[in-house]
Order: sequence, then C-alpha cells, then structure tokens
Amino acid sequence: MTLENFFMSAYQGLVANKEAIGTALVAIPVVGTLGAWIGKSGKTEKDGIFLANLVIWIATGVFAFAVIVALIGMSMMEKSLLQGDIVLLCAPIVCVTGTYYGIRKIFPLGELSSAHTLKDVGIFLIGCLAVWFIFKTFRGWGIIFFGSVFQLVAWLVAGYWLMRRLAKRAFGNKETQ
Repeated sequence: MTLENFFMSAYQGLVANKEAIGTALVAIPVVGTLGAWIGKSGKTEKDGIFLANLVIWIATGVFAFAVIVALIGMSMMEKSLLQGDIVLLCAPIVCVTGTYYGIRKIFPLGELSSAHTLKDVGIFLIGCLAVWFIFKTFRGWGIIFFGSVFQLVAWLVAGYWLMRRLAKRAFGNKETQ
C-alpha cells in the first residue's frame, strides 16, 4: 500500500461516516458548554473550568487536524478544497467556533489556561511563518541590506531573542518566566 492509497482509503472512510462525524463535531460544543455550565454552578468553579479547558483543547485539536489533512490533500494529492465533502470541511469550523462562543458565554476566556496557551502558540507560529517568509525570499545575496553589518547582526540577535522568548512562552514552563 502506498501513502497515496492510504490517504485515499482514509478519506473514503471519512466520507462513508460523514453523518456520524458531523453530528459528533456539532455535539462537542453543545455538550461541552452544557457540562462547563453545570460544573460552574457547583461549589467551586474548578469542574467547570476543567471541562471548559478540555472542550477547548478537543475542538482546537480537531480543527488543527482538519487543517493538516486539508494541507496534505492540497499539496501532496494536488486536490482542491472545492473537491472535498462539505460536511467534512464545515464540521470542524462549526465545532471550534461553537465551542469558543459557548464557553465564552460561561467563562471569560482570559480565565482559562487553554486560551492563554493557544494564544501563545499562535503568536509563536505567526513568528515562525514570518521567519519562513524572510528565508524564503532570501535568495543568496539577493536581499540588499541598507545599513552596516553591525545593524544586521543587531536585527538578527533581536529576532533570535524574540523567537526564543515566544517559544519559551508557548512551550516552556510557565513558572520559570
């Protein structure tokens, strides 16, 4: 079995079970928000916060998985998103949007550790995309830097420090910062 055959059979399996997948992905925000609301009304809000964080991680993980699968389909399989099944394309978006909307109605997102972590990881990934774009456009000595070598080194050191700080903030231990 080739990797292409594996991806095609996996996609055909997803299409065969699209109703169950769509229903489950729409039920995640509803059940998760209801669970967080019930957990919040207890003696402490700990259970509600735990459930809210769990549901946010599940919905974001499903969305990230869908984006990765779509990128594989577009780049490796040379397919378009327009060729994909509408339920399989929209269900992760509905899941993550509904989850954030529902949980936000119960808890402020600033109180949830999952929202802070996802924000930090997102900022780090945007920084990685910016570095990738800069290196992608650099073709040997094709970029002309107007300034001294000292200024170039200063910009490189500042960029390294920023990316290192963003990586520590996103993936490092929160107590050591």
